[in-house]
Amino acid sequence: MVAIPGSTPPPIPRKPNLDLEVMLTTRLEADRLRLPPYPAIALKLQKLASSGRYSSRDLCATVNADAALVAAVLRRANAADGGRAAAITSLEAAVTRIGIEDLLRLAIAQSVGVTASGSGPLASLRRDSWRCSLLSARIALELAGRRGISPDEAFVAGLLHDFGAIIVLAGLEDLKVELPVLPAKTWKILVDRLHVKFGSVVAKRWNLPPAIYQAIIAHHDVANYVGPHGALVELMATVDQINAIFERAPTAGPSALCEVERLSEDERERVGAMIPQIAEFMASFEAGASAAAEARAPSAVVKPASILDDGWPVEFDVATKRETFRSCAIAPNTLAFRGATALMPNWLAQLDLACDPKLDMLANIKTCEPHPEGGYLLTAQPFGLDGADKQIWFNLIQRTRAAQG
Repeated sequence: MVAIPGSTPPPIPRKPNLDLEVMLTTRLEADRLRLPPYPAIALKLQKLASSGRYSSRDLCATVNADAALVAAVLRRANAADGGRAAAITSLEAAVTRIGIEDLLRLAIAQSVGVTASGSGPLASLRRDSWRCSLLSARIALELAGRRGISPDEAFVAGLLHDFGAIIVLAGLEDLKVELPVLPAKTWKILVDRLHVKFGSVVAKRWNLPPAIYQAIIAHHDVANYVGPHGALVELMATVDQINAIFERAPTAGPSALCEVERLSEDERERVGAMIPQIAEFMASFEAGASAAAEARAPSAVVKPASILDDGWPVEFDVATKRETFRSCAIAPNTLAFRGATALMPNWLAQLDLACDPKLDMLANIKTCEPHPEGGYLLTAQPFGLDGADKQIWFNLIQRTRAAQG
């Protein structure tokens, strides 16, 4: 067995959490909490789209005001065809390829993501919430048509229904007090208690449509919802259940979604078919500060979790599109590997494992830390494994374990 050091979390102090909750809620009720404005560029694009009178040049003139959005549009356009066509370097060509609907969704997501992507003591948790929001938006978009819901409405609801979590985390950082050192799970408990209330305030400030507002305030209590937007509220509850299953069990794939009562067999198949596309979708968005900078200066208030306490040594290449790493340990739900390049934690990446047989899998990068001998040590957990890929993973675990005697 090979051990990657970890430590047992200390008893969770309750009083600091309660004090922080009171402080944060007091600031919200006194209207002293900094809330982000509604994305201005998204608003301009919405007005152009609703007018029906616009050209690609009009769209480009609006997008050009945000360099990060320009980069995101180019990334999305080049990912849209899976790399089969020549690379697009012109913004006008990129806008033409992806279309106004996708451009609008991208503008909203990119703008909202700014709040989630900045530096700060809780940056890793904000990014994890942002990752879940993007996944929710993508899944909601996939399921919208079969449920008679507007794709744009479903995407925005998926993106914003838990946006209050990011607002809570940003608000905690803005309190200008010494934050306690707590495990990520403890911070999330605090966030879960507050995120609906804070999300509803943002929705009112942004004057969001009633359907989106209802999705924000009611998706955790869908059984008791009575109103005209039941289909969208139910979709958000369904998306949350899907995400919860994927988060709970790293090797759980679409076949595990049979426990989601509101999900039909056809919808399970659609979610499964979508998973291979998620890495490219996530790559359209900025993941925040550089991975190397975060690895060198991890949060001092989020207690690191023991992701891989015990495992078995392995050696094979682990590659992304740009870098190649070398595996060093494996456990039933986790792979550890080393390399010269940092990857962003709490973000999804496509990993190609040069084991026998080869395995290409979507993975959640859980940790990335500088290694004493140079480079970085990373851990990752499979995401959405199913079918033959899941069997390859299990066979790899069994062979490695047996080889150690």
